[in-house]
Amino acid sequence: MTSFSTVFKLLQAKKAKKILMIYLIQLAAIMAIGTYLYLVNAKEFQSIFVSYEVIALTTSFFALLISWCILFIDEIKMYESQTWQLLPISSKKFFLDNILTTYVTLFYMALLDLGTCAILISVAFAASKPELKDISVGKTLGQLPIGEIALYGLGIALLIALGLISFSLMINFLSFSSKTIVNLLPGFKSKKLVGLLRFIFAIVLYAILTYFINTFSNVFEKGIIDRQVNLLVLWLSVAETGIFVLIGSIVDTWIYQKFFEAKAV
Repeated sequence: MTSFSTVFKLLQAKKAKKILMIYLIQLAAIMAIGTYLYLVNAKEFQSIFVSYEVIALTTSFFALLISWCILFIDEIKMYESQTWQLLPISSKKFFLDNILTTYVTLFYMALLDLGTCAILISVAFAASKPELKDISVGKTLGQLPIGEIALYGLGIALLIALGLISFSLMINFLSFSSKTIVNLLPGFKSKKLVGLLRFIFAIVLYAILTYFINTFSNVFEKGIIDRQVNLLVLWLSVAETGIFVLIGSIVDTWIYQKFFEAKAV
């Protein structure tokens, strides 16, 4: 049997290459678009680093979203790949290897984006500190401890990453459970059960999306600038989402095993 760590390293290396490529493209876009904006609207920015900072903050969410899409598609392809399924490893271990490498790689991307934004914000703030003192954002950031700003940024990055992972777990749940039902109960009964499952899935997905929309609106509308959302609230949201991801991973692992058992019948 192939060990868990061996398969993990193989999958991690495969996924990390794609994420690194996305990050390098993002860096190139930050440099190119940021330089262009500064040259065209030099009066709007105190320094070129402020322009880079704006583009970095703007592209970070989209870079994470694109990374998640690519990783999730890659994850689904591996479930359906005959080559990967021929590995001498249990279905449970393979599923855990697949989703854990997606988690780790997505967190790497979140940390890379967070580090890039933190560096650019620090440099931009240092380069234009006299001017920033005259605006509310500059005053607020100047009053906040660096550690608190870092915890806000890390919390937001983790919340986005965990939110995307939660969504992929829900899709996996619907896909594997539907296929398992069809394999075990062919015919009209399976269609009824799958229809009921999709109805429940829609309700749960709506509740999850509502939760994340409310959380992000509170963080981004009131967050660091107004200081109406404290770190405890933000990190409680991260903890709640992390618990959901943990429970979802356990449930999806069990269903994936049942899916393979149903295929063998």
